Amino acid sequence: MSIENLMAGHAYWSKERKRLKDLGSVESSLCTRGSADRFFRPSSTCFDVAFQILKENDEYNEPNRFEDIWDDGCEDFEPCQHCKNVRTLKRERGRAGTRLGAIRSAITRIGSKLEYIDGMGVSK
Repeated sequence: MSIENLMAGHAYWSKERKRLKDLGSVESSLCTRGSADRFFRPSSTCFDVAFQILKENDEYNEPNRFEDIWDDGCEDFEPCQHCKNVRTLKRERGRAGTRLGAIRSAITRIGSKLEYIDGMGVSK
């Protein structure tokens, strides 16, 4: 892969990660949980409620994982579509971050090879 392709890929995946993060913020702000919830204040999201349920279950020694509560719901809880979208966007952002990390690693390897070939020393 050429250095130009790496640079273009770095720019693309950096922007894509930022775009996905911004979309996640917008979706999170649209959470419909609001004041209809018995667990939290009006500014809480479905994530806050799920973590509160997880915490309460832990106090009663009921083994649960966040995914169990989120995916299966419970008596008083079903996440809104906006918060489900936030989780999807977060997964996509993670994949974009992985791609960005691979590109950064490739750039570092190229830099190390150039340093070795040119005999440039790094002063410490």
